[in-house]
Amino acid sequence: MDTAGRPIDITRVTAKVAARWVLRTWPDADWSLPHALDLGTGEFALAARGR
Repeated sequence: MDTAGRPIDITRVTAKVAARWVLRTWPDADWSLPHALDLGTGEFALAARGR
């Protein structure tokens, strides 16, 4: 999502690379819960409710 909350179009390859990087960087995260990653700051946290 961009800063306005709209989805960002990325290629399948980019999405796969990003997903692998997130899984390697935070292997102990509880993936049954939604998370948010801010690529500008590198902040990784549980996603806000309702998003």
